[in-house]
Amino acid sequence: MNLHREMERKLVAALALALVAVADGVALHTPAPRRAVHRAPRVQNCAADDAAAPTTRRSLLLGVAASTALVGLPRGASASLSAELAERQAALVDAQGEEAIAGALSRLTELVREYEGLPSDQAREALVNLMRKKRSALSGGPEWAGAAEEEYNRLMRATDPWRVTELKPIAQTSIFLLGPVYIATLAVQQLVPALFNGAYAIGAAVLLGPLLFQILTG
Repeated sequence: MNLHREMERKLVAALALALVAVADGVALHTPAPRRAVHRAPRVQNCAADDAAAPTTRRSLLLGVAASTALVGLPRGASASLSAELAERQAALVDAQGEEAIAGALSRLTELVREYEGLPSDQAREALVNLMRKKRSALSGGPEWAGAAEEEYNRLMRATDPWRVTELKPIAQTSIFLLGPVYIATLAVQQLVPALFNGAYAIGAAVLLGPLLFQILTG
């Protein structure tokens, strides 16, 4: 019985670590919520307002400059990135032949690295889904060989290094199944102890198997 309880604790710990790791990857791409700012009532003092005006303007300019620096866009315009991204995504869709496909992927990698990432989670997910769709359609054929696969992996590392887009739906399913699998495994332990080892292995495979499979083959 002690052995069974120890294996049960290990199963729960392993599942928690795996799901937390995926959640941390998602958190890396999730912007932090803004805090509400409570302003004190305005005091009607014209002289104080006039004296504070230069400081206020300077603070505003510093804030804008800091925001621009945090965005990190070399050309200073996310609209430009969106336009270029759409153009190069269309080029990938239309690309035929290994050389053209590898070139389209390479140009997308250059764009993502130039802007140090994509401006939103939606843009990242759209690009990753487009890449995967192109790969799935051509994988195993002459148009998708070593060069295309190499450029695909380079673009994936630049766009979604934690592979959040691929793993997020699977992790959500695993979290949903965690409770039922745990209860079923616990029931086997209490009712049919001789089958607990098999139930433990099946439970781990159900929860972690899809994640591991996607990581190894994705």
